[in-house]
Amino acid sequence: MLNAGARIDRYKTETESNSATAAHLETDDNLISWKLGAVFKPATNGSIYAGWSVSYQPPGGSNNGLSAAANNAANPDFEAQKGTNVELGTKWELFDNRVSATASIYRSENKGEPLSDGNTPPNYIQIGKRRVDGIELGLVGQITPNLNVSTGFAYMDSKIVTGAANQQGGVIVFSPKVTFTSWLTYKLPAVPGLTIGGGARYVDTAARSSNVSVTSNLVTVPDYWVADAMASYDLTKNLSLQLNIYNLFDKNYYTSVNSGGSRYTPGQERNALLTANLKF
Repeated sequence: MLNAGARIDRYKTETESNSATAAHLETDDNLISWKLGAVFKPATNGSIYAGWSVSYQPPGGSNNGLSAAANNAANPDFEAQKGTNVELGTKWELFDNRVSATASIYRSENKGEPLSDGNTPPNYIQIGKRRVDGIELGLVGQITPNLNVSTGFAYMDSKIVTGAANQQGGVIVFSPKVTFTSWLTYKLPAVPGLTIGGGARYVDTAARSSNVSVTSNLVTVPDYWVADAMASYDLTKNLSLQLNIYNLFDKNYYTSVNSGGSRYTPGQERNALLTANLKF
């Protein structure tokens, strides 16, 4: 099976500034993005697919505002940044279509970031390029009549292919190489109506800065494991109670760090949520 699509966008962005250096900024253009895809089914329960897509981000498209700064991607003199994504993957239905297994590899690139030419005063040209190569694996479904599973693994290798001298070859900020989630639930045959479950989440270390020689403040966000658990009980065919416990072992971890490395947001401490579910 083959599929293809194209999209034409016409954009016009205007920004009025009321600051001391008041200015009227404006840009407009036409953008054509597209995608191509193919799916091959070697068996009734499996498929292999490939896709290639191109998209664009016009100046000011990320925050609906333009900037007069020569090194800002929202400068109206710049062209739209170009993003490409190439992906190859497969999906299989197992155990009489009760379980879905997926796997994919991909490459995502962003081109057109403004970089200085090194002159004094500097001129900025759109030659910056970032790349992410990744792998994703997933398994979701009903292993047995009583056991359900949902698990996923992702690996990302990020790199600044073309960048400033102190970032050339560096990694993209806040992009952990490895992430993993797993969740299992089991209906206890000995106690009709009772279901228990548990799972874990893992996030690898992530760089706070793309600079290849950072020596101050927090260089990376530490990795962490967090465990969760649940139990539910069907009181009637229409009413059930469910107890969820998050961060079961009260793990201390960071969820985010500011760009300067001086402030962070901690993960939630151990907490619980009791829910009554009514269906009719």
